[in-house]
Amino acid sequence: PLESSYTGEGVIIGIIDQGVDWQHPDFLSPNGDTRVLKYWDHSNSGPNPPAAYGYGQLWDSTDINNGTCTSLEESTAHGTSVAGIALGNGVANGTNRGMAPNASIIVVESDFSLPNWTLTIADAIDFIFNEAEALGMPAVVNLSLGSYLGSHDGNDPASEAIEMLLDEAPGRI
Repeated sequence: PLESSYTGEGVIIGIIDQGVDWQHPDFLSPNGDTRVLKYWDHSNSGPNPPAAYGYGQLWDSTDINNGTCTSLEESTAHGTSVAGIALGNGVANGTNRGMAPNASIIVVESDFSLPNWTLTIADAIDFIFNEAEALGMPAVVNLSLGSYLGSHDGNDPASEAIEMLLDEAPGRI
C-alpha cells in the first residue's frame, strides 16, 4: 500500500551470481535491446578486463546487442532466476514480473575458484557502484550467493571493504 508505485526506473540493479542469461526476453527493453548495461565475467580471461581490476572480461550493451558477448549463464540458471525475481519485465510470459521491471542491469559473473574469492565480490560491488555513479544513478546490489568463508562477524577484509563501499556515497544498497 505505497502512496506511489515504484518500477525501478532510473535505478541500476547489480546481480552478482553465476551469470545471467542476458538473452532472456524479460531482460530486454520494449525495442528489443538488452537492459544489461555491463556484464563482467570473472571466469573469462578476455582481452577487455576492467582496467581498475585487471581480470575477467568486460562486455557492454553494444557487445550484447550485436551478439559478440560470449558470456552467458548456462549451468544452473540461479543468476537468471534471481535476476527475474528482482527485475524481470514479464515479457516472456506476460505475467511474471519482478519487483523492479524497469531497472537497468549490471551483471557480474563470479568465479568461485578465484583466490581470495570474497575480495573479488568486493571488487564486483565496487564496479557496480562506480558504473552507477558515472551514470548518476542509485544502485542496488544483489548477492544471492555465499559460502562459509570469512569471520561471520562482519570483520573480515571483504566485509569491511563492502561496508566501506556502502557508506562511501548515498544511493547504495
